[in-house]
Amino acid sequence: MGGRKARLIVDGVPLALAHVRRARSLGARRVLVVARPDDLAFIGREADVVSSTASDAAGSLALGVRALALLGGDGPDVLVVPVDSLPVGRDVLDGLAAALGPGIDAVRPTHEGRGGHPVLVRWSVLWPYLGAAAPPPLRDVLRALGARRVDVPVADPSVVVDLDTVADVARVTGGPARFQEDDGRG
Repeated sequence: MGGRKARLIVDGVPLALAHVRRARSLGARRVLVVARPDDLAFIGREADVVSSTASDAAGSLALGVRALALLGGDGPDVLVVPVDSLPVGRDVLDGLAAALGPGIDAVRPTHEGRGGHPVLVRWSVLWPYLGAAAPPPLRDVLRALGARRVDVPVADPSVVVDLDTVADVARVTGGPARFQEDDGRG
């Protein structure tokens, strides 16, 4: 795509910062971003950060879960947001929170039958990431929950957006992919 997803500019802001700012605006107590080491300078001003060179999302999630445990952010619920998704509005998060009731350990939004992000989980769902040498993909952990995972239909199509290609970015932004440059301020 020509750059890293954390630095991808959407609506004038790098995606990683857009997620941080949305979480803060919705009242998140702690926001933790797992990012490549050279992305920490522009992210670290507004959130706790964890440096990651993991080769996959599960490895990055494991680093984040371990850091969250060390920071004392271990519960009761955790919102997991991939950096290549779009920030969602309060209505989506309120719907997820309302669905996370007794006997339910994880909820994810769906739009027109497609599963999306972010995923709201009980802290205990993330325990497999605390010590796993080869952590499983989150989708496998969620699938194993069976009836303790609930899908929440939402009207917001942004929950199923995955910005993996130049074409994906063009559909969302109406133009070519642009990325945050390192501003040197660290």
